[in-house]
Formats: sequence, structure tokens, C-alpha cells
Amino acid sequence: MSTYSEISAIANIPLDTIKFDPTMISDYRNPRVVKLVKRAIQIAEDDGIHLVFDGVNTPEQTALLNDIGAHNAQGNMYASAMTASEMRMRLETMGLALGTPEPMPAGTPARHTPANATGVEALSKPEFDR
Repeated sequence: MSTYSEISAIANIPLDTIKFDPTMISDYRNPRVVKLVKRAIQIAEDDGIHLVFDGVNTPEQTALLNDIGAHNAQGNMYASAMTASEMRMRLETMGLALGTPEPMPAGTPARHTPANATGVEALSKPEFDR
């Protein structure tokens, strides 16, 4: 059970995107999971937050997300993990060439935000990263 102060703290986090990890969509046949995902979509739309569903690996999962109004998904259904140069080559073969990439300053770490224990990964606006 959450206390008021925990809910208040969550309500004040400046989010623009929430990424659900694969556990949220892996049990897509469970009506309760579908109901929770629908509610998450409604809340996000009301607050102007973008949702991304990770781990979409089947046409059935894609169809469900489309049916319930989810607009952003990633997973092996679309493409397996790849490096930036592999992505560039894939886009070029599709006729979607990109400009020259800007080099990263030396010593710049890769950006990664791990999922927390609730199965939700929150991505904040860059100015709030620490």
C-alpha cells in the first residue's frame, strides 16, 4: 500500500515518457492485465505522457496494443537489438538515409535507465537527469 507522500512524490516527477517492460505485455491474454494497460493509456493521454511498450514479439500483442490505443511499441516483432551502425545500414537499405552522425565527446557514457521493481521504466526529460 502506498502512502500519500509516495503518491505525491510520483505525481511531481516531470515525466514525458513511460516505458513498460516486457512483463506488462507478455501476459496479454489476461483480462486484468489488458484492463490495467488500458487504464495506463487513459491516464497517460490525460496527462500528455507518451507510453512505450517493450517486448512486443507477436502479431497478437501488436494487434492488442493497436486495439486498445497504444501507439508506441518495440520488440522483436519490429526488429532485434542492433548497434547504431546496423540501424543506419537498415535505414539506408530502406531508402531512409540519415545525415552524418555527430561524434560523441570522449568519455561520454551510454545512456541507460534501468527498469524499477514495478515493471515500469520512467524516462525523464534530459534537464532532470542526474
